Amino acid sequence: VTEADKWSLIALGNNRAKSVELKFVDMMKRKYEFSVDSFHIILDTLFLFYEASKMSMSENFYPTVVGESVYGDFNEALYHLENRLIDTRHPEQIRGGGLL
Repeated sequence: VTEADKWSLIALGNNRAKSVELKFVDMMKRKYEFSVDSFHIILDTLFLFYEASKMSMSENFYPTVVGESVYGDFNEALYHLENRLIDTRHPEQIRGGGLL
């Protein structure tokens, strides 16, 4: 771990090769390698809601969570994910060689 990379990873999987990886990032030099792993769920507003709110959640009052793709084009990254395609930008920056 360097000062440019501070993160934790939790990987959940089953015997049918389905898995979900949850990466908790404080700082990261390269935020993704491939378009399909470029999705982020921003939880900041959720934490702020619980810290600051004295009101209970209701149908009209609740925290929001933002989903984004740091790939640049959310719909294109989602298309890659749904169609099992691999794409990257700046492949020379991939640590460990990527797809070699």
